[in-house]
Amino acid sequence: MTMKVPQTELIKTHRLEIGTFHIYPRHVIGILDEGVDINLENFHQLIALAEMHFEFKKFSYISFRTNSYSLDPTLYGYLEHLENLKGIAIVSHRERDHHSYKVEKYFCKKRMKIFRDLNHAVTWANSIID
Repeated sequence: MTMKVPQTELIKTHRLEIGTFHIYPRHVIGILDEGVDINLENFHQLIALAEMHFEFKKFSYISFRTNSYSLDPTLYGYLEHLENLKGIAIVSHRERDHHSYKVEKYFCKKRMKIFRDLNHAVTWANSIID
């Protein structure tokens, strides 16, 4: 995927052991590292990062899937208490990710949509905040 993370309105970039997270006024773009296994411990790190930046503000999360990694879809249940998280966008060109999206959507009670283009995902992520 050749799309680049936009620099306009970028507030801060966090590098965690599982990936890189770009914080914007109304959304986060997360790029997880190749081969990472998302478990309960590192999933809580992501929730803590969101709470730190968006404690009282609505936001969306964009999963920019440039790498392959594993995620237990039942972890989405832990997002229920994040009332200010309004939706999750997934960006990927891989068909495997489009199939995984169907399973993930089943477990996620938040709004969720998949895109092949990062710009469209950002537009959608911001639109569901309004």
